[in-house]
Amino acid sequence: MDQLNTIDCLTCPSASDCGASGFHSVATALRQVGDFIRSAAPPRGATCVTVGTPSANYLRRAAANLAIARRARGQSLPAGLLGEPAWDILLELFAHEGPQSMKAVSIGTCVPLTSTLRWVGLLEREGMVEQFADPGDARRTLVELSEKGIAAISIAVNGIRTAFIEVTATL
Repeated sequence: MDQLNTIDCLTCPSASDCGASGFHSVATALRQVGDFIRSAAPPRGATCVTVGTPSANYLRRAAANLAIARRARGQSLPAGLLGEPAWDILLELFAHEGPQSMKAVSIGTCVPLTSTLRWVGLLEREGMVEQFADPGDARRTLVELSEKGIAAISIAVNGIRTAFIEVTATL
């Protein structure tokens, strides 16, 4: 894991001389992946990484870090190659517990509003999310994960967490 910290053009005094500044977005993405790995890893000296189930708050933080790392990829790779709007929407809703407006979901996921509306409709038909009118402003629609969605994302994020733990245990 220490290798992830060695690419840091922002603090490198010779960044402008070495030509590495062109890799800044890649370095940023690597740092964010490193942050995700560190948030998912057990404390140093832990003897067993599979004991217990992580708390909902822990999994929400891991989902938020994963969403940040996913968005960072778009800084170095063409966004059209990386599209998974349904996954991004599910991560956004899971990371921010409670209902959110469609606009907030769109902004948080960097998915255009029209695409957000379409994908939320599909996710609702699958039983993963629920939509309803905002009680404070009937012009807005709110969306939140259903119980089925919460369970599915919890399992998925924990699976990703477990995979990273297994990888980092060998470093």
